Amino acid sequence: MGFLDALDSLGNSLGICYTDNERKRDEYDELYEFLKEQKDKMDKKLSELKTQKSGYLNNCDTLLSSKKKLADTIPAWAFEAKRKEKDKELKLLLKHFTDLVDDVESAKNHAKLKWEEYKQAVKAEKAE
Repeated sequence: MGFLDALDSLGNSLGICYTDNERKRDEYDELYEFLKEQKDKMDKKLSELKTQKSGYLNNCDTLLSSKKKLADTIPAWAFEAKRKEKDKELKLLLKHFTDLVDDVESAKNHAKLKWEEYKQAVKAEKAE
């Protein structure tokens, strides 16, 4: 018998019932709230990254299309050689993080469904 089972037995003997369904309901509620907070943080960070990427791309376009000699600003040949490679890496990273946000959203939705399932189970127990 685990600690929680012993605690439940003690509570039940004292007339304080906390069933397994109630515990699972509360655990899924906590999980849902945690995942919701994490997703909100991830969405905010991802939005910031996308804004920064957009600014970076706009600056690159401005730099490469400017009337100034590129040699007066930066050694463009060194920059341009790696830029496409780094842009591709950045795109893959953003896709990876976007997929992670989708996974967290999916887990959050699953936690809510399980919470609702156990909420109904608790109502059914109380009705008996």
